[in-house]
Amino acid sequence: MFIAVTGITHTGKSSLINAIFGEKKSEEGLTADTTSAVVKIKFKSGMEIYDTPGAGGAEVRWENITRAYLGLKQLDKDLDDRLLLPVSRIPTIDADNYNPRTDSPKALKTHEEFEKPDVFLFVVDIKSGTLKRDDIKFFREVAIGKPVVVVNKIDESDSNTRQASLDFIKRHLSQQAVTVSAKTGFNIKSY
Repeated sequence: MFIAVTGITHTGKSSLINAIFGEKKSEEGLTADTTSAVVKIKFKSGMEIYDTPGAGGAEVRWENITRAYLGLKQLDKDLDDRLLLPVSRIPTIDADNYNPRTDSPKALKTHEEFEKPDVFLFVVDIKSGTLKRDDIKFFREVAIGKPVVVVNKIDESDSNTRQASLDFIKRHLSQQAVTVSAKTGFNIKSY
């Protein structure tokens, strides 16, 4: 089974993956910094997850890596209005495709070379107000199949904020969301 994880940058995607599966991907020798590559993680259970750089943030070229992986239209300019070259070969890191001396992938893949995800997790951060315009726009672009919306970092909010966020998600994304805390393990069952 293949799972893809994405969302706006700094929502705790990698932490969530580690919490769900009870393993740290760094134990497999993979880089801890996923902002510039798609990271394929194989777990003891047999599950495989693609952890994407996400979207938003200052490094638009890294968002284009996520967009290329997902087969979406890429952004053509960065935040300073400079032209960006499209990403056609996606930097991918996994246990077999990683050079620890250079902290980089040994090879690149095209969109077509990736396994298609069976499950798609879209992670949002409750600390940032859960959904901003960029979250909603990106979600609508990447909604592959029936994605699962995961609201992370709920340990850093009160019950009123949580409920307002869940209502907002239901109203704007037409979905129920799962609330979790990757940090504390709240509402996470390790597999």
